[in-house]
Amino acid sequence: MFDCNRDITLFIRYKDPNDKQAGEVFYPYLLPVKCKFKTKNIKTATGTGAGSSVNIANSRMVIIPYTDDYLPPDVWNILMHDEKSQYFTLKIDDIVYPGVTDMKMADVKALKKDDVFTIKAIQDNTNSLYGKHWRVEGV
Repeated sequence: MFDCNRDITLFIRYKDPNDKQAGEVFYPYLLPVKCKFKTKNIKTATGTGAGSSVNIANSRMVIIPYTDDYLPPDVWNILMHDEKSQYFTLKIDDIVYPGVTDMKMADVKALKKDDVFTIKAIQDNTNSLYGKHWRVEGV
């Protein structure tokens, strides 16, 4: 339906609200469904004449078909550590890695792969009659 043919690994960000000393932890999760991945160029022009400039940036988008492995963030956050790896959630600032990887988060942050992006927008389309999915976008 959506031309879904890509594996996607999410790195789900978590910070324990009860432990002020703990840093962020990222849980890798290979989505159990093939997804659609798309990159688009965004061009913006500012000014006119000699003082004008054009900025070009890449925006990335993934469509994730519905799967029962999804939990809302507030439910996923209260799972025990070992349970978090059995489900996924979608939150702003999570990391999307197109492909299958066993990398740890530190490796992904150091990776300069163009297709890796941080989620900046999430659209929940799972209430539609047909084509239930989530759409995430980022840079």
